[in-house]
Amino acid sequence: DIKEGETNIDIGGGKYDLATDLLKKEKGAKNLVYDKFNRTDEHNTEVLSEISKKPADTATVANVLNVIKEPEIRKEVITQAKNFTKPDGKAYFITHDRNRHRRSNKRWLSNKYGY
Repeated sequence: DIKEGETNIDIGGGKYDLATDLLKKEKGAKNLVYDKFNRTDEHNTEVLSEISKKPADTATVANVLNVIKEPEIRKEVITQAKNFTKPDGKAYFITHDRNRHRRSNKRWLSNKYGY
């Protein structure tokens, strides 16, 4: 659980700040979005600079691992969550259940559990 005053890094958090706004409003927590596909290089560099000075208390990786086909890249994302947080930090992973929602079959999507 993300607590008041803590910092979370949202890996693959997308281009919108909905989670950032929600965490600030409901938890009093700071959310930093790192997303190399949906944020600018400048934005991501600023986030990494801040994290290098003070690692996050928590990391969230929501609906990211299930859209990465290559196991080595999924492992890279998991390693980022570890490296971007404090030694006693926590990482939260969630994946989309494709059986509950229809998605385009043009995109790769895994429905495995326990990467």
